[in-house]
Amino acid sequence: MTTFLPATDAYINHLLSPYSGALTQAPSVEAIKQWIQAVIDGEVGVAFAAGLDEITDVTVAAETILQSLRATYLTQAFQDKVGVITPWDVAEQRTPESEKLFGPASKSIEVMVTVGPNHYAHAMTLPFAFGLLSVLQGQTQFTLSVAGVPIIYNEILLTHKFLDETQQFHVTIGGQAMWFSDPEFIQGIVTGAQWLNVDPKTIITDLTGLVEGERKPLQW
Repeated sequence: MTTFLPATDAYINHLLSPYSGALTQAPSVEAIKQWIQAVIDGEVGVAFAAGLDEITDVTVAAETILQSLRATYLTQAFQDKVGVITPWDVAEQRTPESEKLFGPASKSIEVMVTVGPNHYAHAMTLPFAFGLLSVLQGQTQFTLSVAGVPIIYNEILLTHKFLDETQQFHVTIGGQAMWFSDPEFIQGIVTGAQWLNVDPKTIITDLTGLVEGERKPLQW
């Protein structure tokens, strides 16, 4: 079963928002047909337009096109995947066709950090963001969100991206063992510790890495 996190659905809607805005301005179904064929070249654009042949309501036609864009270019790659899909999965998954519509693939997406009444936008990879979340659990003054929807520590943990014991490094935080290969995870931990004005070494109770096939303690 494929599960899209609430933040993932919000991120997809964010990517679709320029097209949603354009479609809401369309005066007729025929105008939407012409618009979609101008946006998407070739047989796909023709097929999208043909899918509106039996639709007379402009609002229904616009929603049909948005769902087609979502299914064809943003979620199709995950239809046979069992597991939890994060916003970063969507950002990293691009075909040449989807790049034309939504830009190039990226490991980083914009994350809004809310600290009390203040908001700060930062480009973050998933390992960095999860490192932050690992440190900021229970710190209610901090919220990380994507496209207006909070990213939840336990939801990311359920992706099992940080529970794969074959990865290069192992760390324990708050009794939770995690594994990772991207050092940005540690950078996220260090950054979160700085925000809390604490020593990151008091947060991590154990750090090991694979050295010549053996897992050994690491100094940092």
